[in-house]
Amino acid sequence: MATNLKYNFVELEESSKKHCMFQLNELKEVLLGIAIPIIVAANVCAIGVIAIYKIPYSLLQTNFPFIGYFIFAIGIAQLIYIIPFTMYLAREQRFALMKGTIVGAIIVGLLNLAFIVYVSQLS
Repeated sequence: MATNLKYNFVELEESSKKHCMFQLNELKEVLLGIAIPIIVAANVCAIGVIAIYKIPYSLLQTNFPFIGYFIFAIGIAQLIYIIPFTMYLAREQRFALMKGTIVGAIIVGLLNLAFIVYVSQLS
């Protein structure tokens, strides 16, 4: 009887370790999924800044809203890659990464919206 209880305890301990590792791996995938949209948005912003510095100064003095186009470029870039990427992750059954990607896209979208509201109040 004592050896049976010992065996059950060892089996329970191994099962608990596997569950803990599964939760840790899921957390890593969710955090990676949150980071992906933020990194892509940062790259779009960097491209926008480089493009603005490469535009001749005479064009920047006009009322052409260069900055507004790059603000909306973040949202367009998200639509281009988030929808197919989440469909791919759903098909591959990587739900933790998919959840993180959706959360990251929502965070970037809300930051983009806040920036649009801020810029629209400036003019």
